Amino acid sequence: NARLNDDEVSEYAPVLLEDASGYDAKATRAELLRMSRFQDDRLVRLAYRPLDDRWLYWEPTTKLLDRNRTEFVEQLFDGNLFLEVVRRQRRLNVFDHGVILSRFMDLNFVDGGARCFPLYERQPGSMFSEQHPNFRDGVLAQLEECYGTHEGVAEDLFFHIAAMLNTPLYRTENGGSIENNWPRIPIPATRELLEASAALGRTVGDLLRPDVAFAPSDEVRALGVPTRSDGGQFSEDDLRVTVRYGGIGKYEPPIIEGQAARPGRIWWNDVGCWNNVPPEVWAFTIGGYPVIKKWLDYRHIEKLKRPLHSEEVRYVGEMVQRIATLLALGPALDANYRAVKANALTLA
Repeated sequence: NARLNDDEVSEYAPVLLEDASGYDAKATRAELLRMSRFQDDRLVRLAYRPLDDRWLYWEPTTKLLDRNRTEFVEQLFDGNLFLEVVRRQRRLNVFDHGVILSRFMDLNFVDGGARCFPLYERQPGSMFSEQHPNFRDGVLAQLEECYGTHEGVAEDLFFHIAAMLNTPLYRTENGGSIENNWPRIPIPATRELLEASAALGRTVGDLLRPDVAFAPSDEVRALGVPTRSDGGQFSEDDLRVTVRYGGIGKYEPPIIEGQAARPGRIWWNDVGCWNNVPPEVWAFTIGGYPVIKKWLDYRHIEKLKRPLHSEEVRYVGEMVQRIATLLALGPALDANYRAVKANALTLA
């Protein structure tokens, strides 16, 4: 808005006029006023952290964004997806990558070394060019020779890889190799195995995408229920996150026996908690990133400057249910991995 001077903008949104490393605020604004204008389609969703989408305004020029990655934006189109993975992980003995995204991925989504591999790609500089599967033509040709004509082979392969990366047994058996290099994925020798594995991968991907609607099963519906300590209704003031989750936070493990028996609880302040949270859900990480804990850390009252909205409180409960549903898939993913490993294809 050229009608506002810098001081007026600073009063409205102080952070925009604060200099940072490589970011000269006033010079950046002056250049944008000369070269650009506000465009609705540049207000986009960003996968900022796992299960934590934000809004971002994207500009292809200046240092308004630290790294605007124009070449990545060209691969954002309807129907395209991205698989997050690392070549070398920072934490030893734990591989917990393999998230499917349909958004921009923040550079530090989970790890500065994480990369997004698109399902489809377009040639750089050709926003409306034909899209092609992001696999070597020779690989797809071998798979079609093995499976017969299979129009969806690229998508099935993409989701099969996601299923393998999220399989507990695969992670355990291949821990040493995937700590130091790109994961090596066994490819099913039959079309039926590929399709079954891809179906599991689609389920995993949907559970870790906030943009995909989630319908909890009866088994998990009672998890992560927002509860006031006295059983009463929440006021707006009750929705302030005052527990500091930049430290250990305040998770109370379940008590199994005796008169004090109760499920696990995550407290966001002295009166509000999410009730019935299993320890394995609280401990769940992606790329070493404790998902629920970090979501809460970013929303401490001193950072967020407001109480949570009621829909945000409910969303944490949904995260608990999504993670519990994913963890419950472990045995099915392990069985799928055993079947694929016992009947794997050797590619030239």
